[in-house]
Amino acid sequence: VVALVSKVSCVDLRIEKFRDKMENFLTKMTAPVEDEKIKIGINGLDNVLRGGVARGEFLCMIAPPGRGKSMFLINAAYGAVKNRKKVLFITLELSEEQIGGRFIRRIECKDRRTIINERDMVLSHLKFFIENSEDIFIFYHKPHELTVAGIRSLIEKINRQYGTIDVLIIDYFDRLKLEHKDDRIGLGRLVDGLRDLAYEKDLAVITATQANRASLSAIVVTEEHVADSFKKVESADIVLSFNIDKEKGKNMGRYMVLKNREYGNVGAQIPVLVDFDKSEIKDAT
Repeated sequence: VVALVSKVSCVDLRIEKFRDKMENFLTKMTAPVEDEKIKIGINGLDNVLRGGVARGEFLCMIAPPGRGKSMFLINAAYGAVKNRKKVLFITLELSEEQIGGRFIRRIECKDRRTIINERDMVLSHLKFFIENSEDIFIFYHKPHELTVAGIRSLIEKINRQYGTIDVLIIDYFDRLKLEHKDDRIGLGRLVDGLRDLAYEKDLAVITATQANRASLSAIVVTEEHVADSFKKVESADIVLSFNIDKEKGKNMGRYMVLKNREYGNVGAQIPVLVDFDKSEIKDAT
């Protein structure tokens, strides 16, 4: 009888804990969107994603070489910082100076030549932006040597010294170190590791991946155009592709939702205007 009572008590305890968890889940579900989501800053895309990228989610954007992967990530960083989120931007391809320069062009919505000619005014604007937004940390690492464990250590160091990181942006995650001799398995484990990191540290992970050669002539880039391994997007929460709208000119494009684990909307297209000189992506409508 004593043993039976003990078992029942344990069951009651588990139910009580689960009830507490459900209350926490409900609180998060009903919280204002701006509290839980990381805005990318492209209104059409944020609307389709129901406010942006949630903490604990992994977003991957697919595009061929030279189609604006870094620019998308810079715009995502700008959107997050503008909405008072703390951002860690890890670059494995471009230097910190190159990323920083593009970020300045995005803040000012001006090309490099204009910024040179208006240096003092730009400096004044940047100071105002910095004072009225959260921090962005730009960190370069040699490609194919940085691991998920290394990123975790970096986040923990920043969290201790400067406050909690809200969004991790990686440009781009193909260039992280694979810890398996089989690239397909290594890439799958890499995505799983980054998703675990997003959940563990309560942040959003936004990154991009290279599309294969066939994507250069494709009208619409899909998951089948992912280079190296489908595992790169198989475990992702949100997958987007970028497509040039050739009929409307080189600066017109569309983001397409290929996967959205939480809300669906697969196939949704968001028309955008891309200005490479200003590092700016904005809604076309």
